Amino acid sequence: MMNRMKNMVHRNFTAKLMALVIAVVLWVMVMDGQNPTVDKEYILPISLENHPRGYKITQGTESAKVKVRAQRSYFVNIGSGDFKARVDLSGLGGGSSNVPLQVQMPQGFELLEVMPENVDVYLDPYVEKQIRVDLIVTGSTAPNTTIAEINQDYRAVTVIGPKSAVDGVSRVIGYVGLTGNDSDFDLQVPLSAIDEDGHEIPEVRVVPFATEVHVLLARGLSKSVVSVKPMLENDLPAGYVVDAVRASPSNIEIAGDEKLIGSIHTIETEKISLKDKVKTFTVPVNLVVPEGITVTNSEASVNIVINKKK
Repeated sequence: MMNRMKNMVHRNFTAKLMALVIAVVLWVMVMDGQNPTVDKEYILPISLENHPRGYKITQGTESAKVKVRAQRSYFVNIGSGDFKARVDLSGLGGGSSNVPLQVQMPQGFELLEVMPENVDVYLDPYVEKQIRVDLIVTGSTAPNTTIAEINQDYRAVTVIGPKSAVDGVSRVIGYVGLTGNDSDFDLQVPLSAIDEDGHEIPEVRVVPFATEVHVLLARGLSKSVVSVKPMLENDLPAGYVVDAVRASPSNIEIAGDEKLIGSIHTIETEKISLKDKVKTFTVPVNLVVPEGITVTNSEASVNIVINKKK
């Protein structure tokens, strides 16, 4: 019996093997025609993973295009949500980095193309910095009254945010509005961080966000508006020139005896040193107020534009 079975297997073995191979090839061709291999593209959002603490993270692109290949039947129950484009931020420090983009796919899929292959990310460390508070007085008090003194609870505050934003903070300001007041008053003044052009920087947080201000008024004094005159030391480095000097505020209200007021047309600042200054900068400075004179603001900020000599 066993010999008969062996004879049947070995008889015409080559022909039988060829027939089997042909049958398999035909089956594969038929199945491939029914379930062909196809390519498809997806647009995927890029997710950032393993964020380092203490950084604001900016990525150069928000999405990636991936091209995958699989048999058509694999796509029946698969959508773009089954594919993931991710960037691993583990081990990165501050600054710019070019990080490989990783694509996760279901089984049975082949990744043909991904664009971009790398993603630019920028890690901006969060920092804090002490900045003085400048109060800007607007409006006027009631007739025959003027400001004798302004006191504030906070002379300096802390600004917190990404380093690139904090470095751009020139001043922290608050507005004290005078709306015809005829007696001493207190008010809470919100504070804002601004750049050299006077634009608020929304990315930074001011702590505390407001200061209590106490305004004392005086009567029987004459008032006048005079200009603020920045005074500079003669110590600018060789090869550089001062192209512009701007005080903020450029004019202030002064009060005092009528005869004394009539002789004052400008209020000078303290001398500002230019030693080692080779680029534009802004500096807070006190005003030199003559005896017997009161001012709405005893401080100013001076912006000094410095360039190389042509």
